Amino acid sequence: MKNKKGSGQLWGMILYEMTGDGTLNGLWTNTFTGSKKVMSEIARKKGEGNRQEIPGEYYVSWIEDRGGPVSGTLKIEARGNHYYLEWIISGKLSYKGVGMLLAERQLAVTYWDGEGLILGGESGNTGSIGGVGGVGGEASVSGRGAEDA
Repeated sequence: MKNKKGSGQLWGMILYEMTGDGTLNGLWTNTFTGSKKVMSEIARKKGEGNRQEIPGEYYVSWIEDRGGPVSGTLKIEARGNHYYLEWIISGKLSYKGVGMLLAERQLAVTYWDGEGLILGGESGNTGSIGGVGGVGGEASVSGRGAEDA
């Protein structure tokens, strides 16, 4: 999930499959992985609480294509029918994300680095989502067409 190229914003998608033992098995890709590459992530819920519920803190690990293993903490908070995620690596907030349930056993997530997700479209249509992934934060949308949001 690392931003290795140093130009442009990293953003990507993860599809988690939920197991009954508090584990999320994820397949991810982003704007800086090689063409058509899909990588794996695993998140295991911390503590002895209800492992059937998604919100909480998780131990998380994945292997970078060219960087080796990465481990940290994944925090997930539920708000309505959405989930807000934060990946904390080496004690620092590294990525934010927002997700929704698909059926009953999958969580689809869009994630990014930085404060917000910069959206780029055709013919100069651009916008941003700011603060969406902050656990405990507020969501805001700006850019062309935001007045309709």
